[in-house]
Amino acid sequence: MKLRKVLIIIAAICVTGIGGLAIWIMHLDPKEITALAERKTAEATGRQLHIDGTISLKFSLIPTLAIDGVRFQNAAWGSQPDMLSVKHAEIQLALLPLFHRQIALRKVVLIEPQILLEANAKGDKNWVFDAGKKSQSTDRQLTIDIAALRIEQGSLVYKPGTPAQTQQVHIASLSLKTSGGSQATIDANATVDDVPIELAGVIPSPGQLATRSGAASKLDLKVTSAGTTLALSGQIPAAVPNASPLEGVNLRFTAQTNDPSAFAKQFKISLPHLPATQIEGQAGIAKSILKLDFQKFQIGHSVMHAQLRMPFDGERRSVSFNADSTLIDLREIFGPIAPAKTKKAAGSDGRLFSDDTLPVKNLSAFDMTGDLKVARLVLRDGHALQALNAKADLRRGTLRLDPISVNVDNKPLRATVLAEVSNDHALSMNVSLEGKGVALSALAALADVAAVPEGAPTDLSIHYSGRGTSIRQLAASANGDVRVVVGPGRWKGKAFDVGEDITEVFKAIMPTGTSTSDYTELQCAVIRFPLKQGVARIENGIGIETTKVKVLATGVVDLRNETINMGFHPKAGTGLGVGIGNLAQLVRVGGTLSNPEIKMDPVGAATTAAELGLAAYTGGASLLAQRLFSGKSIDNPCNTALGKSSSTQADTSSSKAAPSAKTDVEQISHDAANALRGLFGGKR
Repeated sequence: MKLRKVLIIIAAICVTGIGGLAIWIMHLDPKEITALAERKTAEATGRQLHIDGTISLKFSLIPTLAIDGVRFQNAAWGSQPDMLSVKHAEIQLALLPLFHRQIALRKVVLIEPQILLEANAKGDKNWVFDAGKKSQSTDRQLTIDIAALRIEQGSLVYKPGTPAQTQQVHIASLSLKTSGGSQATIDANATVDDVPIELAGVIPSPGQLATRSGAASKLDLKVTSAGTTLALSGQIPAAVPNASPLEGVNLRFTAQTNDPSAFAKQFKISLPHLPATQIEGQAGIAKSILKLDFQKFQIGHSVMHAQLRMPFDGERRSVSFNADSTLIDLREIFGPIAPAKTKKAAGSDGRLFSDDTLPVKNLSAFDMTGDLKVARLVLRDGHALQALNAKADLRRGTLRLDPISVNVDNKPLRATVLAEVSNDHALSMNVSLEGKGVALSALAALADVAAVPEGAPTDLSIHYSGRGTSIRQLAASANGDVRVVVGPGRWKGKAFDVGEDITEVFKAIMPTGTSTSDYTELQCAVIRFPLKQGVARIENGIGIETTKVKVLATGVVDLRNETINMGFHPKAGTGLGVGIGNLAQLVRVGGTLSNPEIKMDPVGAATTAAELGLAAYTGGASLLAQRLFSGKSIDNPCNTALGKSSSTQADTSSSKAAPSAKTDVEQISHDAANALRGLFGGKR
């Protein structure tokens, strides 16, 4: 038999088969189609499929099935009866693949599909089906291939288990077309929680993503949303046996936005107003290790490069990273330092330190090593730091940051942190901070404080240890010591603006710029005190000297109940006189840390008496002045605060030896009252 006849016979058989199949399809009863679809769906998923509308069939070489009113049952515990509903669907069916037990859908059109995905508090998911009666047939499974999908005015609602927030996706239009089996082109316009998103490009076909078989698939996708563009490109290879599902994936990504804060706001994330941001990098998985390389991470003029590695195998998850930057400009990123807040923000219970549980329990779940280097760090006041270096090591719940070092005008500043998480999720911390000759303005800028002296080289040594499950407990258990010594400097202006509370203290005890000079010259300042079980006992431990005033302070700050009781003893720099600006008063700070009260002690009433001749009555020096200054070494407050004054030690010993004696404040009030009585002829 000639080849031509063979081909003719084969063609006749195919035509006959196709014709017979076409005639069978033409004579199908829509009710039979409905019943078959509902029965097969129930067998496969254990749930009911309902077709409430009509079914019609348009016959051609590619038959088209049109269905109205399709509903698919939700899980029994679901919040709504239906998991899926479609107002209208059209399905174009290819005939030849049916001979090979393949369902090839040339085109699927869904009009107003509504999909509900949800989970309950137990973790059950409505898209996980309980299969019904399993088929006993040993025949091969049917395979389904969709060549083109179009969705119009669809919606998807995702309700995860409590307390996560429901998310909504509205699909205005979506077009998906496969080409070459493993590739598909996509073009979509949608909104995610009212945020507009556009997608366009080439992605792996749904079938390829499901099987990961055959050749590698290409990805070249562009996503645009709220002025931000994200691009992904690369290869998604075939699945590797006994390896991670994403083994071999290698993608390049870029992201660019002119207004990151506006973009974040679309997703209900609050960010400060940031300059334009650009990110370029590569992501991949090789030998079960996730590799992220940020080849460029730029915010304004700040540029950083970073690498992250995370293995998937091993007993414990571990992460390693290193990052380096030539410049990070905090002033450009976050703006200049804002004026100090008038009040400290307190919690709903009126306390400054939060009692919320610290989120540290997950620190024991993974290990981490990291290294950060920044050549130049510009603070928010414009001060530039050099050679920032930080090393981090986290192993089985113990975090070490050692060292954290930086140079401030070639003056070193170094910190170390040791944090350990116990089995009861309590955090134990040990922190140290050491610096020598560091400009006070740079230190203040690190704490977002702007109005501080120019110059003022500062030596500091701060040590802290504590334990707790909240910031409040860490403060209440604080142990350590503080030693800060500030050298000569000056500040400009008539206010020392570091927040209303502290500023008011300085206004009360320290005259600032005058009409003849806009500057206040600082000679020295010292802060020195120990911390024991959350209590700072400051025994003449704060001393300040300017060209206009000398100040010595004593008191107690109790971090356990967040109370403060401090007395500031000032003295005019030119000595006592009849002018009110030259007569000292006692400034008291009491109350709580979140709402301190600043007031003059009742002894301050004696200033009026002094102006009327109290100094002459007492032989040239008032009783008030004697009590405040002679026993406190007020003439050299910085040395006194450093513990170099023998008279201070004597006073302290005397006070301890006579616990029943009156306090300094009580004695001052008593002396002032006696002076006033004597002045007006009363009995003292």
